[in-house]
Amino acid sequence: MTAYILRRLLLIIPTLIAISVVSFAIIQLPPGDFLDSLLAEIKAQGGRMSEQQVQAIRARYGLDPPVRIQYFDWISGILMRGDFGMSFESNRPVCKLLWERLGLTVAVAFLALIATWLIAFPIGIYSAVRKYSVGD
Repeated sequence: MTAYILRRLLLIIPTLIAISVVSFAIIQLPPGDFLDSLLAEIKAQGGRMSEQQVQAIRARYGLDPPVRIQYFDWISGILMRGDFGMSFESNRPVCKLLWERLGLTVAVAFLALIATWLIAFPIGIYSAVRKYSVGD
């Protein structure tokens, strides 16, 4: 049993690596990057951004290096410092955004668990008491 649990715990490592690579790839798949979208939006509104401002934003969000370097910086920030980076949309740390939403997520999951128990236990008891019936 201990060997099974240890083996399952060790499988967490490649699973988390695969999830992080797939997540990062999905984020990178659309053509261009956040800055390209931001520049297009500003241009559509009739505004303009200087090249220095563009370079400053690229440096701030780490959009200049190749994708593999961006991934390494992103994953090392998460693992070493618990830093998920900055949100492009709200210009706030992602960690704070996650914590804000985590409470409601846990509450919904807990209510779903309670609702499942309230439904499953009576059905299980009914099925156990009336073996081989239509309800079973």
